[in-house]
Amino acid sequence: MRICIHKGTQQIGGTCVEIESHGQRLVLEVGLPLDATEAEGLLPPIPGFKEADETLLGVVISHPHQDHYGLAKTCGLIYLFTSALPPAAFLRLPLTSSLLGLPSRTQST
Repeated sequence: MRICIHKGTQQIGGTCVEIESHGQRLVLEVGLPLDATEAEGLLPPIPGFKEADETLLGVVISHPHQDHYGLAKTCGLIYLFTSALPPAAFLRLPLTSSLLGLPSRTQST
């Protein structure tokens, strides 16, 4: 298992942690730092954020606060909550979906 902390060690909020095991990856949080005025240039260069990468299983957002999901819309990911995950998906609760302005879904399309 490999853990990489991309963001969040030098500021409050804005965490982004990548966990890899057996060639498969999950990202925990894509937060906007509390002191950030804009999101431009803050998204870590993680494979699968801007282009398809089947090793990225998804992004887990723990709860609906900007410092945990604030960069989500800049990722260019597919937003689904499904058991048959596309190459990159957000795993989220209905409240998180609502705050992100995304449909709350339980089936793949």
